[in-house]
Amino acid sequence: MHRQAPTPATLWRSHLLRSSPCRRNSRSAWVDMACGGDGARISLPPANRYSEKEVRLHSIEADVTSRRQAQKQERIFHGHNTTLPLSKARLAVSPLSWANDVLEDLGAEISLQTCLSEAASNGYAGIELGRKFPRDASVLRPLLENQGLALASGWHSGQLAERSVEDEIASVGDHAALLKAMGCSVLVYGEVAMMTPGAPFDAPMSRRLVMPTADRAAYSARLTDFGKRLFDAYGLKLAYHHHLMMVAETFEEVSAVIGKAGPEAGLLLDTGHAAAAGFDYAKLIKRFGDRIVHIHLKDIRMAVHDDVRSKDLSFNDGVRNGLFTVPGDGVVDFDPVVRFVKDSAYTGWLVIEAEQDPANAPPKEYTAKAFEFIQMKFRGSPVEAG
Repeated sequence: MHRQAPTPATLWRSHLLRSSPCRRNSRSAWVDMACGGDGARISLPPANRYSEKEVRLHSIEADVTSRRQAQKQERIFHGHNTTLPLSKARLAVSPLSWANDVLEDLGAEISLQTCLSEAASNGYAGIELGRKFPRDASVLRPLLENQGLALASGWHSGQLAERSVEDEIASVGDHAALLKAMGCSVLVYGEVAMMTPGAPFDAPMSRRLVMPTADRAAYSARLTDFGKRLFDAYGLKLAYHHHLMMVAETFEEVSAVIGKAGPEAGLLLDTGHAAAAGFDYAKLIKRFGDRIVHIHLKDIRMAVHDDVRSKDLSFNDGVRNGLFTVPGDGVVDFDPVVRFVKDSAYTGWLVIEAEQDPANAPPKEYTAKAFEFIQMKFRGSPVEAG
């Protein structure tokens, strides 16, 4: 007789029952179903006092509760306590879905506690820093631990395009010390020097400054030196973030900067910024897969992208109009990054990120959709976007 292969939920439930000090006993007055942590208890009368039918009904009720516990534990299994299916990576979320770091009116009314609790309840194992987070590890640590979250990393606004490595090391000190104290392994580096004067994210995107080709080798050398000193002092890997409106936006620019830098300068792969810059992020995986130390999973709405480009709007206009969204809600193909994570030695974070107006894209709803989408991608199940 053919037997159906056990499902993950069945295997997990069996593990819970085997490891629980309170196993099922049909003659016991109580069956403790607290394995999942909810403390739910099912009352079962002694078998010699009730009919077989009544005992069977109690057993069915207990099994339903057991399945619910198993489903909850399976979600925790894939979220808080371990890695994504078939990989060694962990899934985190950016707080930008709740509150924007640049456009401070977006999400101004949403508390940090709401952000953390919703991220945790949606199953995420970690979260990146945002502007509402305390910068004292003794304060931040219990806030995250109370929600079962780890700190994945945090953004540093670097200026190596225009200043020395010594000045950069001095500038990053407090931030790097916080990341180290919180157990992070990477520091996200965004180059904010050599940008459009004034308010660069409010300038038309066509006015982005471009680093002269002759300056790239020296810039990459400074990144390499900075990455080495950062790791030596704080144990943090440099994760260089290619980004719209910055000196490494296009594939050619990213390739030049990372290609000329040493291995001390790692790469942050951002699927959404690649798409918005007009290139396939899979090309970065193919060329620099061994340099990728951090990943941002972001989607874009192509209609908004085309409108921003055709009207020469600003980056901030794009954010307000809904250029970015969570994975599965736009046009980006996430199969290449899933294959990369499954097949490579990558063991870092996968961070769901989408700068959106929370009034138009409720954070809890959208980050929950993204969590399920990425989980299904890693399980190899068919996925419908939207």
